[in-house]
Amino acid sequence: MDLKKFEDAFDSMNYDLKNKLKINLQGLCASVIVTESADLETASDFIAALLDSEDTKILNTVLIQESLSKNFTDLLVKKVKTYPANDEITKLSGNGFEVIGNRIVKCTRSMINDEKSSTISMEIFRTTKEAIGLSKSAVSVGLWCDKLSIVFEYVNALGAQQIWLNSSFGTVNSKIPFLSSNEVVCDDCLKKSIADGSQQNALFEVTGNVQFQTTFQNSKFKSVVIPFGETFAN
Repeated sequence: MDLKKFEDAFDSMNYDLKNKLKINLQGLCASVIVTESADLETASDFIAALLDSEDTKILNTVLIQESLSKNFTDLLVKKVKTYPANDEITKLSGNGFEVIGNRIVKCTRSMINDEKSSTISMEIFRTTKEAIGLSKSAVSVGLWCDKLSIVFEYVNALGAQQIWLNSSFGTVNSKIPFLSSNEVVCDDCLKKSIADGSQQNALFEVTGNVQFQTTFQNSKFKSVVIPFGETFAN
């Protein structure tokens, strides 16, 4: 990706070519939302694979729509490995909370005291509005949904800076920029640009097997990453 493609969105840029820029995913505060229209097999495969990766701690909450809660839980139980239990898992399990693989606990996020732990809360939601409210602190959201109208509702309302649609935010694709309110990380991971402008431009790019759109919304940049060729129902 050429930096000039960002010229319309940023007034000025400063480059740091000496130090290689690294993306630290630890403590990213990410959520996964699985809606009733999602492909449950693919979504459960993603979560199971993420738990077995070095990026485990980027995920702290899984939100499951009530209508598919049992089916999705049954799939996860079959796919998630059993990991060594920490003190927090042991305590929650002893208090009667359902535990999956000693990593996922069916409880509210507020019941997990150590925010830096690898313990993931699983919460049930009924409506889109409720899921959006439960994800208000997430910097990154993995949204699993196959209905376009519902996708737009989430994308417009979520405050997250990155929304990964039916795809893995656990696997870092260096060709996808990570945007915050004033920073963009470019694909070669060598250049860092600081934006001091607030022009409301939208950027669209197709890179490999994904496409992403970046917009300026509510004084922040928001990136939506979509697998290339993704199709949706109305």
